[in-house]
Amino acid sequence: MNFIVFVLCFIPLGLVIGLSAATVGMSAWTSVFPLLWIGFSLDIYEALFVSVVVDATSGITLLIFYSLQRKIVSYIECLIFSLVAVAFAFLGAYFSHSILSQYGYIAKRGMGYLILLIAVGFIRRGYVAWKATSIANSQDKREVTVPLVFVGVQRLVYLCASCLGALSGFMSGLVGFGSGLNFTVIFLLLLKKELINATAHGTFVMGILMTSIAWFYGAGFIPLNLSLIWKYLAVAIPSTIVGNVIGATIMIKVSKVYINFVVALLLFIIGLYAIIQPYLLKA
Repeated sequence: MNFIVFVLCFIPLGLVIGLSAATVGMSAWTSVFPLLWIGFSLDIYEALFVSVVVDATSGITLLIFYSLQRKIVSYIECLIFSLVAVAFAFLGAYFSHSILSQYGYIAKRGMGYLILLIAVGFIRRGYVAWKATSIANSQDKREVTVPLVFVGVQRLVYLCASCLGALSGFMSGLVGFGSGLNFTVIFLLLLKKELINATAHGTFVMGILMTSIAWFYGAGFIPLNLSLIWKYLAVAIPSTIVGNVIGATIMIKVSKVYINFVVALLLFIIGLYAIIQPYLLKA
């Protein structure tokens, strides 16, 4: 009976997860992990493994989709960030067994508020882009770039981005959070890429990172009952892929100005859901 309820819950939820991953690199951790852990009483690491595999699925699917659409403009950057993140993810996974079971609820409760804060940032980006477009309607449209005058400044930016990427990788290994959103923000704000390119790069890193963590869990470093987990994955993976394709198509079709508002709306919904979900599951 519990599994039938899961199927009814996850088919629409998987579409939303896939959509949010495609538009801003959002992790399934905020919804799948508490749903399985609290709502369906799976072991903490079994719930985490399903969430990690869903994120890995999103990353790989979107890597293929965005590569075909030529939205990934720097594979070298993606690979460098991926290698740094994976190295620190394994370090985080080493400590996760002793930390996650005691303090995982802190990250789970706080994540929704962080997502709402990021949503406000996208509203601001959308407003600034809309205002700039309105002013430039009667003028020549040219790509605006911010030149980096000093090579040292550029190196400092990449150093900061690498440190943030390492921290995101560590947290992914520690608590299983996909970090696609974190890397999207890094590529967007620090490395000055367009939103769709930043999302493509962020999900690229998420795919490699979460596939590595899934291997770490599945290889026996963490005890898992795989005979129980597979049926949940059989439902979660296809619905997530469909959501990925729908979300990526929206990213390509919607204008650069209004996609910020679309992402902000989606993040507000996810953030509010992440905040109230633990209370709903306990009710």
